[in-house]
This record gives sequence, C-alpha cells and structure tokens, in this order.
Amino acid sequence: MDASELKLVELLDFVPERGRISFRDHRMLLWDADAFGSLRKELFDNVGVDAARGILRRFGFANGYRDALTTRQLFSWPSDAEWWRSCPILQGQEGKVRAQVEALEIDKASGRFELAVRWHDSYEAAQHVRVQGASHEPVCWTLAGYASGFSTAVMGEEVFVVEEQCAAAGHDGCRVVGKTRRAWGAEGDRVASEYQAPALALALEAREEELRRAARQLELRERELRSIPGAKPATGFPTRNAAMQRVLELVDKVAQVDVTVLITGESGVGKERISRRIHDRSPRASGEFVAINCGALPEALLESELFGHVRGAFTGAVVDKKGLFVSSELAARRVA
Repeated sequence: MDASELKLVELLDFVPERGRISFRDHRMLLWDADAFGSLRKELFDNVGVDAARGILRRFGFANGYRDALTTRQLFSWPSDAEWWRSCPILQGQEGKVRAQVEALEIDKASGRFELAVRWHDSYEAAQHVRVQGASHEPVCWTLAGYASGFSTAVMGEEVFVVEEQCAAAGHDGCRVVGKTRRAWGAEGDRVASEYQAPALALALEAREEELRRAARQLELRERELRSIPGAKPATGFPTRNAAMQRVLELVDKVAQVDVTVLITGESGVGKERISRRIHDRSPRASGEFVAINCGALPEALLESELFGHVRGAFTGAVVDKKGLFVSSELAARRVA
C-alpha cells in the first residue's frame, strides 16, 4: 500500500439514518471550524492559555495515535516511513492542513526519527487569529499533537513534533520538526509534561479493547433477543427505490436457503448491512454474526484479529487481546 493511494472518503461508512459516520469500527464526527475556534477561546478564558495548550495537544495526540492504529489495521505498509506518510495525507483529507514533507527518516532498529514538515493553510492558526488575534508563539497545538501521536504509534516510543514557525505568529506558513523524546533531550522532558504520552497511549489501547468487548456484548444481546419465540429481526432497511426493494426481496429468499452468498459493490453501498439482513432472516439468526474486512488486513494483523495476541507480541501490543474466533466460541457457550 502506497500512502498516496489513501482515500479517506472510500474508508468512511456514512449511515445517516443512524446518525453515524465510521472509520472502520470508530465513530467519526464533522465539526465546523469556527465552532472549534469558539471552544478554543472558551478554554483560554476559563482555564488559561497554558492549560488550554496542554489540553489541545493531548486531544490532538489521542486523535493521531488512534488514526495510526486504524491505518495499521487496515493496510499492509511496505515500510514504517510509508505508514507515517499516511499521517499528513489524513490531515489534509480531514480538512485540517496541507502538508509538505521536507525531510523524513525513520529507523526503528536504531531508534532514529527525524522529521521536517511545512504546513500550509492551517485551520488552527486561522482560528487562533480569529478568536485571539496574532500570536507571539506557534499555536497549532492540535495539529502538532496529532503528528506526535501518529509518530509515537509508528515508532513504538515517544515522539514529539514541535512547531517552530507559525502563520499565526506572522510567518509565511507553519513549519514543524519531529524527534524522539530521547533526541529532544531536556526540551523533550518539557514537551512530554504537556502530552503525558505513555498514559494516553495505554488509555487508548484499553479503550480499543473496551470498544471491541462492548461490540461483542451487543452482538450477544441481539442474538439472545432473536432467540425469544415470536421475536422479529431488528435489521431495518427502509427504501422507496423499486430496484432496492427487488434486491431486498431476493435477499429474504436467499436467507432461507443454506448456500454461500457473494455480495459485490463499491465501498459504502451497504454490503455489510445486506449481509446482516441475510443472517438475521436465516435459520442461523440465533448464531453470531462476525464482520471483518479480511482483504484490507495484512497477514500478520489478520492473524491477530482472528486469533488474538498477548501483550508484547509486537510493537504497540500493550494489552492482551482475544481474537474473534475465541470470543465467538465463548459467547456461544454462554448462550448454550
């Protein structure tokens, strides 16, 4: 996978009838930039600039770290450098900033990370000027935090991206450099105090497992409800389109037959929802439905997703994880 091939719009699942946008299993949101700028001002006025800076950096760090984990699960990257290059591409496609990578060197074996990036049209610099006026220091804290979190996930150790020039401070655009905490020396200790990176990373990994566990519990609950005599499947698919109605009629017929079903279509057209409808209306409705995008996962990560892994099995595995096969078997035993 080449980072330049990354298209966020093809990876997002828009389900307006449920009020949800998902990036893989994670819920995504769209915010107005001016609203975020107003929130930024509220932070300044109520907790002060120093505290607001730390909050916004940690917010950005959590966002970047989570996106890095998701892109690692979705794609097989030819190198850590190529994996990292998806960071500025995502920032651009999310409407945050246009990034120009000037230098990048990643060598995890030797612990070397060197980065220089120029940012153009930063939403954060523009919002700071709008609500606070010109600044005497760099202010793109969420953007730098995002890059720091993403880089930390890639390297498997603390990395901090620091803004040296900022459009809000009168420079011609923004420029950041990134190094490991060790390479920053005493400066790294100061920056680290605002990020609390280890605690954030552990919390995000724990949250990842919590979301998976909640999804399994929800699946179990739905299966229990379907086992109640007279209960009807809850899978709705409202449509007024005649062609879609014919598809649903075919789906309901196929669901009664014990055959393999191949569903094709572009990303975002509802293949998984059709699959769930077939499952819910079939004789196997009381069993578990497990959805996984096997084609988007490299072999090593697919093995982890299906069979699980133990803490320390690979870089970034900070907690034990049960695989889908094991979880499904345990859930089936609880139902029985």
